[in-house]
Amino acid sequence: MFSLLFYLATTSSDSPAGNSIILASTRLKPACLRQEAISPFSKQRPRPPFSRALEIVFSGETKPRTLLDIGGNTGKWSLRCAEHDKDVRITVVDLPEQVSVADQNVRDAGQSDRIDFFPVDLLDDASSLPENRDAAWMSQFLCCFSESQIVSILTRTRKALNPDGRVFILDTFWDHQRLEVSAYCLIMTSLYFTCLANGNSRMYDSKTMLRLIDQAGLELVSEHRDLGISHSLLVCKKKSK
Repeated sequence: MFSLLFYLATTSSDSPAGNSIILASTRLKPACLRQEAISPFSKQRPRPPFSRALEIVFSGETKPRTLLDIGGNTGKWSLRCAEHDKDVRITVVDLPEQVSVADQNVRDAGQSDRIDFFPVDLLDDASSLPENRDAAWMSQFLCCFSESQIVSILTRTRKALNPDGRVFILDTFWDHQRLEVSAYCLIMTSLYFTCLANGNSRMYDSKTMLRLIDQAGLELVSEHRDLGISHSLLVCKKKSK
């Protein structure tokens, strides 16, 4: 047994209200992969600023009619998209057990006619995604994987896009933080991923993520910082030939 000390910065969804720093000391077994160990951390992570992100995703000439919600979790983003745009159709992509949770939430919200599901283990490099989609969304998702896994996931995502499709990556890049303490908190959170979650992922800086995006055959279209307090949104497309 050993002690792991990690810091988490948490915020409310769309405003600075409730911003706080949480210090936790937890005694853990090495290589612990239990879901009960992951869930408490997930609840403390900064909540995504969906309101501003929706305005960005559904604006301009590339406004999507079909969207992949990759790592869709409980389906919260998909439901927000369905509420925001009456024409969009969304596919939630996640592990089978997580898809079942999202499915029930979608049914409860009465959106089953516009939101469907694609259960898959994206760590299987042989797996593929539904094709001919206008957009793919990933929120606080890629930081859960190693660099090689990120490239694999993004490469398969690129193949699923229409020619003018977009990939939206929302995350808390530590080099985009306005406050030094926020960057420090995010960097230290990598200890959680290395020691408790899966042993190879971490909180990434934007430069590393852009390098992986390039390796996957994508290029940056635009970058939106300071969504909420700690999030940034990267908008990508297929590389020009």
